[in-house]
Amino acid sequence: MLFRTSLATDQHREIVQYFEIIKEMYPDVELDFDAIMKVATAYQELGEYERSYLVFRATIENSFERKNQIAAFLTGQNEFVRSVEVVERCGDFAKRYPESDLLDSFWYLIGYSQFALGEHEAALTMCRKVSETKRKDKRTGTEIEAANKWQAIYIMGQIYHSLGKPSEAIAEYERVKERFSDATEAIDFFTRKDIALPEVTTVKPGDAGEVELSYRNVKEASVKVYRIDLLKFGLMQRNLDKVTAINLAGIRPYHEMKTELGDGNDFKDRTKDLKLPLKEEGAYLVVCRGENLYASGLVLVSPLQLEVQEDSTSGRVRVAVKDSVKDSYLRNVLVKVIGSANDDFNTGETDLRGIFVADAIRGTSTIIARADQDRYAFYRGTQSLGTVAQPQSEREAIPSAPEDMNGNGQQDLLQNLFDTNGEIQGTNRGNYRTLLNNGTKGVKAKAAF
Repeated sequence: MLFRTSLATDQHREIVQYFEIIKEMYPDVELDFDAIMKVATAYQELGEYERSYLVFRATIENSFERKNQIAAFLTGQNEFVRSVEVVERCGDFAKRYPESDLLDSFWYLIGYSQFALGEHEAALTMCRKVSETKRKDKRTGTEIEAANKWQAIYIMGQIYHSLGKPSEAIAEYERVKERFSDATEAIDFFTRKDIALPEVTTVKPGDAGEVELSYRNVKEASVKVYRIDLLKFGLMQRNLDKVTAINLAGIRPYHEMKTELGDGNDFKDRTKDLKLPLKEEGAYLVVCRGENLYASGLVLVSPLQLEVQEDSTSGRVRVAVKDSVKDSYLRNVLVKVIGSANDDFNTGETDLRGIFVADAIRGTSTIIARADQDRYAFYRGTQSLGTVAQPQSEREAIPSAPEDMNGNGQQDLLQNLFDTNGEIQGTNRGNYRTLLNNGTKGVKAKAAF
């Protein structure tokens, strides 16, 4: 109240006194534009020119930042006509005061408002005008750039971004990436490289053997296919998360090829169907390399289909195995179930109904089924089952490989997993785990081609 009274009576010293008390003790109090302008004037009248300047500058900047959102706000409130009037008013100001130091700021406000109104081409024209304009500094006579040059360039990048023109957007973002962290993040979003394969793709016998490759900004992919014994592979590894960590150098693939993916400048996610000559029933490990990126996945050529019921409380898993071609459930199918927190597989065969039940499964489930010799089915659960114990630091570590086991020794051990046709053969589980966990050179390298 004392502050308002001082404002009404133009008592400059009291205005400054009560303003500084409010600023220090009540920082959340908001003052209107007229009041804060009188504060700046009061500082000036008292000879506090620097403080007066700071208040004037902060007020003008804050006012401009608020006003440059008016058009977008009005549009959001279904006040389209009024939002257009704001842009037109700025245009009038620019014409009326062509020598004003704020001329390029009016232009910038017009461009921003046009962007908010969806007038992209007009916004680009105006923002480009701001970014390229120069004016003379009235005090020094030297040419200076527009005060909003970099903001205008940043807006141009956003406009191209919104129009789905990544190349143009990147070019503008590059100019301001040192000034706006969002520009750097946008560039990284557009230019990141990636390749991926589905973890498991099931193909019915007789259908085309295809797997969908997802990629981004990669020119070419090298693909190798290995025929594997999925049951033995699953027993030894228990999951497929570390497939690409296996050194496959020296293993003869079942099939290999290269495929062109583009010019490497997609700037968005793309997919391509890889056509693979997988005519025989069985399990195939597909490993794909694009530049220094790797992806892997399983392709199962099989009529088997798993219907799974999981009880999250008890950890019970019911698995029904079905022949999707004959539309019938299968008896005597070997099924192995394990949870991410289990140490061993729960193994058995389906009953006369084609059902196998596994109990005490903890964590997320992995299920592998095999009928005859080459018919497989695979399932990966997503919900956590049973009670998962917390990891213990004193838990016994897996024994490491002997210190004298060199890369050749590791390769010999891995070689035994495959036959001459590229199929994984049986080996003892301990040796395979030793191979995966050994930290010597060659084991943790990406799949070699």
